[in-house]
Amino acid sequence: MVVSLALVFAASAAWAGDELAVTGAWARPSLGQTGASALYFTITNGSSVVDDLSSVEVPDAARAELHETTNTNGVVGMRSIADMPLPRGAPVQFAPGGNHVMLMGLAHPLKAGDHLTATLHFRTHAPLTIDAIVSMTAPAK
Repeated sequence: MVVSLALVFAASAAWAGDELAVTGAWARPSLGQTGASALYFTITNGSSVVDDLSSVEVPDAARAELHETTNTNGVVGMRSIADMPLPRGAPVQFAPGGNHVMLMGLAHPLKAGDHLTATLHFRTHAPLTIDAIVSMTAPAK
C-alpha cells in the first residue's frame, strides 16, 4: 500500500512550495522553427492567504505572458492579463481553450518529449520552479 501511494504521488508530477501545489505541467510543441507555444498546469492554493500568480519566467522563451481565452459574440480570442487570482482551496486550471501561459521568442523549437523549466512568481508566496513535459496532450493523471 505504501509503495503504491508513493508511485501515485511520483506519477502526478506535483511541485509544492509554501502550501501552493502545481500539478500536470505540460507545454505544446512549438509552431514552426522556433515559433510560439503554450504552457499549462493546475495551481492549488492550500495556504490561508489569497494570492495571485503575477508572472512566469521561462529561460527558453524571450517572453512568457499570462493569457486568458475570451469569447465575444462567438468570436474566440485571447488577451494578456496582469495576474491570475489564486483563491484559497480552489484549483486554478491553465488548459487549452482557457487560461494559459503564452511562450514567445523560443530559443529553440520545442519537440514532444522535451522538458521545459518555468518559474512561477506570486504576489505573496516565494517563487516556485516547475518542470513541464512537451506533449500534444495533457499528461495522464
